[in-house]
Amino acid sequence: IALLLFASVVSYAVPTHLFNQRAYADGLAQENLPPASVGNRKASLFVKVNPPILTTDNRQDAYMQFRLFDANNNKTIQHVTYEITVNKGVLLSSSSSASVAGQKPLLRDFFHAHNGLLTLKVQPSNGTLTVYGEQDPFQNAWVADPGGTINVKGPVLLEGGLYHFHIEIF
Repeated sequence: IALLLFASVVSYAVPTHLFNQRAYADGLAQENLPPASVGNRKASLFVKVNPPILTTDNRQDAYMQFRLFDANNNKTIQHVTYEITVNKGVLLSSSSSASVAGQKPLLRDFFHAHNGLLTLKVQPSNGTLTVYGEQDPFQNAWVADPGGTINVKGPVLLEGGLYHFHIEIF
């Protein structure tokens, strides 16, 4: 099962290719995306970035939080693997945005949360990206600690502006 999501700090767009549905939403730092039907569930994704306003002058630790839940009962869906890609975006106009064509993603990897809630704690810094944790040999996904956290250090959320998130859920 894969659920596809495009999102950014300023605007979110969600194509769910598995379910042949598209959903669009706008949000600054967090968003509950419209659900897609999966059997008797309505799977919805919560995305949050903190701090809500990123500036180049205010470099501080940040986090990105993801939660897949059943919108019918608000229960978190457990044992979720997220493929997350983060790109720095550019504002093309007041009503549209896009990533810089051909740019290398700031982050692109698989992350697994046994409890379904994934928090990527980000220590923004120049240099190469480092993910701290253990990888599952089957999925090659970084496995979150029991609380759902994985620590990341590198050029993610390092400067102010738009960030685009592309998320697939397995």
